[in-house]
Amino acid sequence: MRKKGLKITALVLVLSLLTAVFAFSAFAAETPEITISSGEAKAGEEVSVDVKVKNFKQVAGIQLDIAYGDLVFKNVTSEKLTELTKDVDYSADKGHFKIAGTGEVDSSYQMGGVIDTDGEVTLLTLIFTLPSDAEVSTVYDIKFNGTGNTFGDNDEELITVKKTDGKVTVKGDYLVGDVNNDGKVTPRDSMVLSRYLANWPDYATLPNPDAADINKDGKVTPRDQMILSRYLANWGSDYSKYFE
Repeated sequence: MRKKGLKITALVLVLSLLTAVFAFSAFAAETPEITISSGEAKAGEEVSVDVKVKNFKQVAGIQLDIAYGDLVFKNVTSEKLTELTKDVDYSADKGHFKIAGTGEVDSSYQMGGVIDTDGEVTLLTLIFTLPSDAEVSTVYDIKFNGTGNTFGDNDEELITVKKTDGKVTVKGDYLVGDVNNDGKVTPRDSMVLSRYLANWPDYATLPNPDAADINKDGKVTPRDQMILSRYLANWGSDYSKYFE
């Protein structure tokens, strides 16, 4: 009887542990997130950067402080926030875009409604102009600044949110995917890129490395070659979007 009792106790403990693991996984999967997208433009041109939120549940107050360095702020648009309130109360000065508040939940940007979404939605879009003297490949970071970003619910309780920064890269006059720099995107570009990635001696450098970073993550990897080859094979919009 004692052995049987021990087995039952062990089974209960295992089930309890499994329940805790599944509960933790479900919680982790629903972590609220806010992300600044990345973009690229030529020197002197305008570029739009989206601030997107995901898994925001019953968020009623927002305070943002986004640092954008030497970029020139032009405007902000927000269909989502104007759905919930009449105006977007913001300031943009000395390299910082801010929405209200002084750091406390009750002084943050209070909305007339709440954001409640499982999927990803665009909270607002920031529009900048790149400096006219910016050099090609220069990267301007756009990031959440310090502790100046807070989120609250209807009870004015703080909500923990995962934050991901973005960037803007200065591009030159080139075609995305034109790896050999001949003015067009062809299977030869895919061949050059694949041989470069495979360390062929005659392909140790790329004629146009900026064009080879197709997904614009700051490096040339097999993923770029995969996107290029599938684009050339007409796999559809999931890959052609990188070349628009």
